[in-house]
Amino acid sequence: MKTILLILSLFIVNFINSQIIRIKVYETIEFTSYDTLGVLSAVSKIGGEFNLKQTNCEYVINLTNNTDMFFRNGILETEADIIFINEESLLIINFLYEGIDIGVIINTDISNESFDWFYKNGDFYDISKATKFEIIKSQ
Repeated sequence: MKTILLILSLFIVNFINSQIIRIKVYETIEFTSYDTLGVLSAVSKIGGEFNLKQTNCEYVINLTNNTDMFFRNGILETEADIIFINEESLLIINFLYEGIDIGVIINTDISNESFDWFYKNGDFYDISKATKFEIIKSQ
């Protein structure tokens, strides 16, 4: 009986502590940035020409299991393992695709929410900054 209670309590604690963040993206601006200081510097500026793009995407990021699912128009397109850095309200997430440096930066501070997707190629970054989006956090 004690074993069953222990297993049940561990399951409940794990379930309560799981953290999933869903981001629904409806519109982005896309541009290329050259930056030698890193991804945070690259996404902080909009340089040159950019394209406004309507989209219907959703990221389901599971920080407990280190996984991501990406949906376009409600259809699952890709799944990936992730690694992430969490600094207060800023999450820097890299998707683990061999040979590709791709990820997202999420600011979950309610007064300053943002969502930026990036692809790095040398010192060049392709950036998509979400202009219309929702961040849905669960714990």
